[in-house]
Amino acid sequence: MRDWIPKLLTSESITRFFSKVDIPDSPDECWIWTVGTGGDGYGQFWYDGVLYRAHRISYEYFNGPIPEGLIVRHKVCHNRLCVNPFHLELGTHQDNSDDKVREGRQAKGENNGNSKVSEGDAELIREFYNQRETQQNIADCFGISQHQVSKIVRGVNWI
Repeated sequence: MRDWIPKLLTSESITRFFSKVDIPDSPDECWIWTVGTGGDGYGQFWYDGVLYRAHRISYEYFNGPIPEGLIVRHKVCHNRLCVNPFHLELGTHQDNSDDKVREGRQAKGENNGNSKVSEGDAELIREFYNQRETQQNIADCFGISQHQVSKIVRGVNWI
């Protein structure tokens, strides 16, 4: 089991932590972290020179240590600023990825930051391929790999 952060969970630090949370009257609503966030949009809490993710502190405060290999996931709201313990659960990175795909929250096509071609490029690639251009020539033209061209023309990517 990963080292728990019991020294962080003192009454003083918890009071400071929850002073940064907007807790609505209904327990079903998100408890919104109101201060600092990281570049990934998750709430962040500084304590003793260490930066912690706010939803993880909330989970550990209400539920105890997070076992090695597991992450804290938003099971209800998928709101990165939410620290409501009733909205949080443990899972794996794969569980989290599967949720994103199943719920349509996974970036696709041009919205995927790793995408090297546009939707229009993908259409051109298929058109060149249908005109009997080799996959390697197409790849060279677009600055991508032959394998990527193959995935595009087979409909694995850019469906």
